[in-house]
Amino acid sequence: MNEVPLTRLFTEGEQLAFPRVGQRRYVRGLDVAALVERRCPDFARLGLKFLRPIANRAVISFKRGPATAVAVSLTPRHGASVDLYVANLEDALPRAESEPALAAHVALPGGAGYHRYLVLGRHGHSEILAVVFNRYQAATGRRFLLRTLHLERRPAATIELVSLKDPRTERGLTACSITRQGRPWCRIEMIDAEG
Repeated sequence: MNEVPLTRLFTEGEQLAFPRVGQRRYVRGLDVAALVERRCPDFARLGLKFLRPIANRAVISFKRGPATAVAVSLTPRHGASVDLYVANLEDALPRAESEPALAAHVALPGGAGYHRYLVLGRHGHSEILAVVFNRYQAATGRRFLLRTLHLERRPAATIELVSLKDPRTERGLTACSITRQGRPWCRIEMIDAEG
């Protein structure tokens, strides 16, 4: 089978237009994860490091520069890894779109430092994370901004048990891990957001 090189899925200088969702004054980190997932749905690992708020207008680059908002490290299931960057262009702060509907899910009773959800139907990584982030923030009243996000590929199922372990502070950042079907899947570092 011929694999498409990752550098063909992303083009130097390609301009991106991200939506502004809900009451946020910034682009969601999950929208960057969704972009990568659409281009390379079968990745083995994905790492995102958020360096500054993402402008709604951005550009892809294979070199890090002063306007870089997100450093992306992508490893396909087959072939070589690639590092690329999402760099901000001017931020016009477009009109906000409504919050997207969450994937069908059921919040399960928490316990032993976990928040658990059953996600129904097959969904992409960013859709499952949207459920976890939304429900966790609603249940705890805590709002956070992503600093890093690391995903491992996991086989999808029509019903998935997703668990977020209560965050803890490490190296000045709040970190937590998320499992799918009891297997490690996602690790995030975050910063508490105001309001």
